Amino acid sequence: MITLETISLSDELYWEDEHAWSPVEQPKPIRNVTGSLEVNPSLKIGGRPITLSGSEERAWLPYKTILALKAMAAIPGKVMNLTLDDGRTFKVMFRYHDGNPVSAFSVFGDIDPGLDDKYWIILRLMEVIV
Repeated sequence: MITLETISLSDELYWEDEHAWSPVEQPKPIRNVTGSLEVNPSLKIGGRPITLSGSEERAWLPYKTILALKAMAAIPGKVMNLTLDDGRTFKVMFRYHDGNPVSAFSVFGDIDPGLDDKYWIILRLMEVIV
């Protein structure tokens, strides 16, 4: 089970950008006036994207969970605990700069969803250091 604070999420959510991030930042190397190459790599502190995604075939969540996630996303700057199904934990915030942090899609196209109707999501978070 994956949890975000007290909200239980499907353990079938896939961390799609887990291996697309590097903790090292390096601007383009430049030559100084003596002709030497200057390379200045540094470690990033926080900001790792954590995009958890479901699909029409897996990781469905009830509409009431979508409402709880949306309510949490409406609190600016909220730092939350994310626990993955393998036990790893992260301090995270919603990632507003990459679009809607909680995108939800009805599995069955319900026009007037009940609290238990099924949805799949894309949840955009980022790791923060506090």
